[in-house]
Amino acid sequence: TFIDQLSGLDWRVSITTTDSRNVTLGDGRFISMSGLPGGSPAQYYIHSGMDVAVAKAALSATIQRPETGSGQEEGIFATYRALERSKVTGDNNFGFVRDQASLHSVIISDEDESDVQTKNIPENLISFVKSAFGDQKKFVFHSIITKPGDNACRTTNGATYGTIYDKLSRLLGFGTVGGAIIGSVCETDYGSQLRGIGQ
Repeated sequence: TFIDQLSGLDWRVSITTTDSRNVTLGDGRFISMSGLPGGSPAQYYIHSGMDVAVAKAALSATIQRPETGSGQEEGIFATYRALERSKVTGDNNFGFVRDQASLHSVIISDEDESDVQTKNIPENLISFVKSAFGDQKKFVFHSIITKPGDNACRTTNGATYGTIYDKLSRLLGFGTVGGAIIGSVCETDYGSQLRGIGQ
């Protein structure tokens, strides 16, 4: 139901993984969308100009990852690198970020950020977005995680509390209109938890 939350907007959606080491599907690289009509050239994002059913099918087919990624999940690092790549001519990420559009990242993870290097730090990601895209760029980081303190989730499907992701979302307006959303990775429908992202 995620695409339904964006109805009426001019949007683009791309996907990367939390794996910082994979040389084709990690390090912030956008993944080629699956499930598009046969014969379509490689496409690294879906957009509001597409037929909704086609966009939903592509998102669903792409977000279900068949590979086994690194056990060290780094969603903040991946976001940082994806945005760095979007500034590099010739990269598949190039040009994804539009001047007049707000920028939203949605992390889905049952673990927390696993490293503490420069590009893994919440405040550093916020500073990078400001320096790379200007102070007026609306940037929000939504977290679908094992919420800190949700022991029922942590002992079932949520491996570790997403404390660092939670912190980043709180720094970017959690609890305010148009601010970050913090959802649970243990819920059955992630899209419905992101109701209000269109704001």
